[in-house]
Amino acid sequence: MSTKIYNGYIIKGHSGLNGLTNFCQKVKNTIAPIREKLIHELIITMLCRIYDYNNNNLRIPYEFKSKNGENLLEKKELINPYMEIIDYIEDMQKEIIIKGIRNPLYDFGFELCFIPVKNKILCLKYAENNEFTKAWEQIEGVEDYYYQDQSDPPPVNVITTRQWNQRRKDWEVISHCAPCEIGLSFDPFKSISYSIFSTAYDNTENILSLQPTINERASNIASEFLFKEYEENISKNKSTLNKNSNEKPLKYWDIYKDYLKFKDTDEGKNKEKHLIEKLSKNISIITKNEMFLKKIKINYIIKS
Repeated sequence: MSTKIYNGYIIKGHSGLNGLTNFCQKVKNTIAPIREKLIHELIITMLCRIYDYNNNNLRIPYEFKSKNGENLLEKKELINPYMEIIDYIEDMQKEIIIKGIRNPLYDFGFELCFIPVKNKILCLKYAENNEFTKAWEQIEGVEDYYYQDQSDPPPVNVITTRQWNQRRKDWEVISHCAPCEIGLSFDPFKSISYSIFSTAYDNTENILSLQPTINERASNIASEFLFKEYEENISKNKSTLNKNSNEKPLKYWDIYKDYLKFKDTDEGKNKEKHLIEKLSKNISIITKNEMFLKKIKINYIIKS
């Protein structure tokens, strides 16, 4: 059976229970601020998109559902978009855990499994977000210790044959069992104080400070406007040319691929530039009152 351990590491300089406990605290202190910032950025980005898309009669790119399963967009009202977003992200996280699906945008999980091997401490890291991995690999004592036998080993100037074979022997300890059966698991964010609600509710000022710029928000809407216009023109032209044809209509992704090519032309770039300038004048910074008190009436819905 083949072996692939791309998330494998070795922990150095933190032996013994006290050493490992101190190391875990260091990991938590490193990852927690990054996790909080990622959650806050996602919340404010989603909030801005709801306001900006809806105010410009564009399809809101999220499907919110209430606790009883009603589609809130079909009700044509989001009573409190800020809280609906938090509920939505929490529901997405539950879905990731229950169904085991991959969705890095909504996955803020970070877990470690420490595995003692003779005089070493091996570690498996489970995290979908690249920001977590970058920060984790910068922590003192964390060294890459991956192993795979699907292809040739790394060049000898990177790692010697003897060292590579030693990795194979070390990782054999989990070849016939689940890592958690022989290792020590560590999840720094399991407590309720690290829920999405707890992370977001008391940090509204910080969340507001992470708003995308007016130009970034206008660019986002401009792209949707241009695609909507391009899609309508393609459909009209296709309908005119093929009234008596049995040819199948163009698929969404085919139209979108053609749109991306158009967007890269001089005509496309000029259209987008002028549209961004126009839209920027109609976008305002979201205030704290709007986060909690503003009702949204849904203006435009496209059902897939």
